[in-house]
Amino acid sequence: MINDKCTADDLNMIYIMYIVCKESEIPCFLKAALINNSKWESVDHYHRPLISNCVYEMIVLDDSDLHAVISYLRITPSLLLKIRKIFVQESIKQKFLWILKKNFQNFYTFLDLHISTFRTRKELHSLSLYTVSLASIKMVSIWSEDITAAKELASTLRTDITFINAHFEFCPDIKFSWKWSSSMFDLYKYFVWDDLNYGDKIDPNKHVGSVYNLFYNGGWQKPVKNGYWVHNGNTYANATKEDMLSCVKSAEEASKSWSILPIVSRRKILENLATTLECHGY
Repeated sequence: MINDKCTADDLNMIYIMYIVCKESEIPCFLKAALINNSKWESVDHYHRPLISNCVYEMIVLDDSDLHAVISYLRITPSLLLKIRKIFVQESIKQKFLWILKKNFQNFYTFLDLHISTFRTRKELHSLSLYTVSLASIKMVSIWSEDITAAKELASTLRTDITFINAHFEFCPDIKFSWKWSSSMFDLYKYFVWDDLNYGDKIDPNKHVGSVYNLFYNGGWQKPVKNGYWVHNGNTYANATKEDMLSCVKSAEEASKSWSILPIVSRRKILENLATTLECHGY
């Protein structure tokens, strides 16, 4: 019997409980009652491992309210067990450790916390915060009294969920950014077919019409095998498997730069692209 009562919001709520609950009995019960034998069961098979292996890190900046940070942790001390690493600005490290030890003197976990220091905010760009994880949901909390700067930093982090001055405060309509356990660029390579033969090779120099090459890597590229075909009097490059793989490689390299651009910059680039296409009648 198929259970159709479970919704996407229910699924998100169960996953949130897996993250925040100290004991797993409640989310396990809800999973058995709502997800098993439902249309979401196959989805759960792929996505729940990402939740089970979730990575949580903290960034504590020098203008943060350290007592607020500790107060959040004191509400549920078990959250300390879920923190993989805390990045603390060097100027406040000793004070942070002193407050941490004072408030958790009977809780041994603070001794095992991996704490990394940084001097300036620019140094954060070279830390593991900017490494994409395909095997887990990656979360980070940013602690700073400068909310604007915190939001700007959040827009550059390669994380799935970012909190500002909070721990695990999930809003009601949160949507998880699901991902596969392997890079999409690796998947594309398996879907690139071998070369297809559309007829005899055409010499583009012998045709009067316009010649259109392949566009990737920021410019026009001639096809690797120099194959072309004619349509409506124009000559078009024939993309082979080698051309497609070069295009995928170029996109993979470009994605690294694109992913660390602030959202404002990405939006501006896309707006300029849309305007250019519109001006050319597309």
